[in-house]
Amino acid sequence: MFIYLAEPIDFKREYAWSAEFSQTYLAMQLETSSDVLYRPAHAWQYGSDLNGVVPVKEAEAVFELNRAALDLADIVVAILPPGQASLGVPTEIG
Repeated sequence: MFIYLAEPIDFKREYAWSAEFSQTYLAMQLETSSDVLYRPAHAWQYGSDLNGVVPVKEAEAVFELNRAALDLADIVVAILPPGQASLGVPTEIG
């Protein structure tokens, strides 16, 4: 089973620790029940420079990679924490 885990990548400072903990816990639980757990947020880390900026060419490649993974997914799990505005996750999952 291929699970796509859509999650926010930018948290308000006051939610960052608990959000990261709960996402990591959820990811561990999902990993035990799937063959593949794809976390698209991680793809953005590999395309960024030392300042965390993703150049346009790399951003397009990461977007296409994530879109292909989304198309292949058997299940999509979206994390939308209360009180945390996110443009990426709703856009990502359509």
